[in-house]
Amino acid sequence: MDYLWLKKIAGFDALPEEYRDIISLVGLDKFIQMMKAFDKTSIYFSKKGLLPLLQKYIVENKAVSAQKLAKELNISVRYVYKLKNLNADIL
Repeated sequence: MDYLWLKKIAGFDALPEEYRDIISLVGLDKFIQMMKAFDKTSIYFSKKGLLPLLQKYIVENKAVSAQKLAKELNISVRYVYKLKNLNADIL
């Protein structure tokens, strides 16, 4: 389906809040591209998919204290240590 007709509508109050949020974050053109790419699919953004990169970031910043990393990453100090230990086992 071609979503270019969306450009001809004034206002998006009838759209679900999530759609309006996406449009305000990325713009209408990118929203249309996303609609074309992900038509008839459900997308759920989970932090779980970022776990490998989170682990990598912690390893690459091993000189930074666990407390500072926890604050920066919005995770617990205990979780920082857990991820450091997981990486120690892998490396």
